[in-house]
Amino acid sequence: MKLEERKDCVIALITSYNPDEGLEQLVLSILKENIISKVLIYDNNSGITGKSVLGNIEKYTDRIIVHYSATNDGLGTAYNTLINNYWSGENFIITFDQDSRIQSNFITDLYTTLRKEHAKDSRVVSIGPRIVLEGSEKSSKVTDKEDKKKLILITSGNLFFYDAFQKVQGFDESYFIDCLDYEFCLRLRKHGYRLIQNRKVLLYQNIGEEREGERMHSDFRMYYMIRNHIRLAKTYFFRFPFYILLENLLFLNYLNKWRKYSSREDVRAIVLKAIKEA
Repeated sequence: MKLEERKDCVIALITSYNPDEGLEQLVLSILKENIISKVLIYDNNSGITGKSVLGNIEKYTDRIIVHYSATNDGLGTAYNTLINNYWSGENFIITFDQDSRIQSNFITDLYTTLRKEHAKDSRVVSIGPRIVLEGSEKSSKVTDKEDKKKLILITSGNLFFYDAFQKVQGFDESYFIDCLDYEFCLRLRKHGYRLIQNRKVLLYQNIGEEREGERMHSDFRMYYMIRNHIRLAKTYFFRFPFYILLENLLFLNYLNKWRKYSSREDVRAIVLKAIKEA
């Protein structure tokens, strides 16, 4: 694409799977921002109720495009497909989970900060918000702290340059779901790019599902988390040893919590399958 055809605006990507009305609210919040050119949704084979939600969302404007898949293809394939099929010259891309909730001017504030920091250092190509767990008062307190350099940004709320995405050849589709964002960020860093966080911009997120009063991921998700943490370590340990060690120590703590909510047989089967396929 020629230089004059490029647009100094943002294209928003969302993956969906059996979404509820929260996705509709997210899309409407995104569309309120003038910096947005369009919203692309990749649906991973939702059921009838989810497709009904998406059908209602599509009716709002032709700036919303829903790509329906007949299978659950995961996040990497979803994001890559949306960009490869529907990108029309936007300089910036932002990715979201379907259950995210954002404040007003969320994208514009991230965009403004990224443009400012990129002008100072062209290696800065990606920015994320401060993540607030739904219902957590402590993590949602207003801060005056400066923008912070980051090694990793999670997928939801990650705003990055299209050219950097192309340089690293997109998302690694083999990760399917968990650690996809970690791998993408480490690959950006491997190419010499830098990532930052605007700590004044908040994204509200639900993590996992409720299990006996505690937020915990399903066994399905835990398989991918275990497999992909192993895969990530095998790929990046020698390049980012301290991060890989710290991340895996934190994950082992979470893994021990999950074991309390699943049978010994299920845990053993999932762990062995993850190790074999990592």
